[in-house]
Amino acid sequence: MQLARAAAEERQRVLILLTGVPGAGKTLVGLQVAHCAGLDEHVVQRGRKGGAPATFLSGNGPLVQVLQDALKSRTFVQDMHRYIRDYGLEKRHLAPPEHLIVFDEAQRAWDVAKIEDFYAEKMRGRDVALDRSEPDMLVEIADRIPQWSVVLALVGSGQEIHTGEEAGIAQWAAAVRRSPRAVDWQVHGPPFLQSEFTGLSYRRDERLNLDATLRSHAAADLHR
Repeated sequence: MQLARAAAEERQRVLILLTGVPGAGKTLVGLQVAHCAGLDEHVVQRGRKGGAPATFLSGNGPLVQVLQDALKSRTFVQDMHRYIRDYGLEKRHLAPPEHLIVFDEAQRAWDVAKIEDFYAEKMRGRDVALDRSEPDMLVEIADRIPQWSVVLALVGSGQEIHTGEEAGIAQWAAAVRRSPRAVDWQVHGPPFLQSEFTGLSYRRDERLNLDATLRSHAAADLHR
């Protein structure tokens, strides 16, 4: 939250990469950030009314439904594909109400070929360009948000499991480089990802890699 508050106060564009092993708590961190009231003061101060300062995006439909029901809200947790369709394809002239966008399972972001395959029929007959990856569209969306924006990408190493997800973290670096505001973007992430972001402003932080699993902490001794 310190990075998000700093982005609000200094009016920055920030990409934060939080990596971790399966079960390390990345999704929990993302939900806590999206649901944190600590950003409200920074948003309200700048004249924004209504809605929430942050949203949590996931392409996992059942997870989205469960979380929306548990939180009694469709604002904090939203379907990734619906969000992309709204602000990345159909309403490219509009900025979303949120200033902080959390993308769960960011290593599985779709490449251009997958976007074309998924949306071609849905967008048939409409003047919609299907020539950008999901990271491209999210960075573009964040660029449209007034004054400041943060994209928090939750990255599970080695968990690209479907066709169209193989490009991994390189897509995020390419998306920032293609932004008209590339020089304004600051990237924060663990040291081992710095080489992917050559030529961009990258700040190393070892705390942004969660290397201990919490989900199966008791399993480490089973082999004994």
